[in-house]
Amino acid sequence: SHEDILGRVGYCSVCGSRNDVAELEKTMTAIRERINKGGPYEDSVRDTVAAFDSLVSQYVKELVRRVPMTPARKNRLESGRFHNLAAVTAELKGTFDINITAGVSAEDEKFSALMFYRRHVYEHNGGEADAQYIEQSGDSTVRLKQALHESQQSAHRIVGLVIRMAKHLNQGFHEIIPVEERAIARHKAYLQRVIDSRPKTLQNARGI
Repeated sequence: SHEDILGRVGYCSVCGSRNDVAELEKTMTAIRERINKGGPYEDSVRDTVAAFDSLVSQYVKELVRRVPMTPARKNRLESGRFHNLAAVTAELKGTFDINITAGVSAEDEKFSALMFYRRHVYEHNGGEADAQYIEQSGDSTVRLKQALHESQQSAHRIVGLVIRMAKHLNQGFHEIIPVEERAIARHKAYLQRVIDSRPKTLQNARGI
């Protein structure tokens, strides 16, 4: 039950599943509402990528804590940052065999990587392209010091892609750290017994 989680994210005490994706989806819903109201779309892209960055950090921290690995690899992961999508994808795939871009087209993956680079520009450069952005992103559509801009479409697009990648990460995580399916079944059976034990009039009133 998520009521057992003291902070925003963590493990369910019943089955051991994590609620990070559910919390991310709440954040993304709020961001989509902002996008639909007309922007600024650059802020929405920045916040979307930052939320995903934070989610990846939480999962990697748990994997490092629970999966045996060499001290060198552990130190690298613990000190790693998750701003570069290509690096994050390669690290998760190479170290844990988790493919967060499974089913994502090459075009969407390229777009996502660009938005990750742009997040840094929106967060640290006042929205103006610098030499580092142009060199690392390969974005040939902008010039040095040019202000970057997003559209409603691009802002919604990265939200959808971030949710997809987060779900792949969660799935891969729980393939390594499985949820307790029997505990879930027991909890569902318990809830059904509670419902069945209620007076019929109360069940009918609640549409059960």
